[in-house]
Amino acid sequence: MLDTAKARAARGAPGYSREGAFDFIHQAVALAQMKEIPEATTRLAAAIPLINTHSSARLRHRFTEARRLLDPWSKNAYVRALDERLKPSATGAGQA
Repeated sequence: MLDTAKARAARGAPGYSREGAFDFIHQAVALAQMKEIPEATTRLAAAIPLINTHSSARLRHRFTEARRLLDPWSKNAYVRALDERLKPSATGAGQA
């Protein structure tokens, strides 16, 4: 699964698209399943700015599902840092 997501990301325009966000999320899921928590949180964090530029409910739902896979590691520093990024900012602008 991780190799497939990496290949899709390499084929498409890097970053800034709905598909790019899905690719980051798919990579995060594969990494979480392999218990590669730091890398999984890095991929989910990379998806946040892309998600914030789209109104796709499916994209947000898939992100939420991927984040839930990290629940067993909720006390891990990487997961806590990701959760901090997901909180609404002081300016009132929400994140994924």
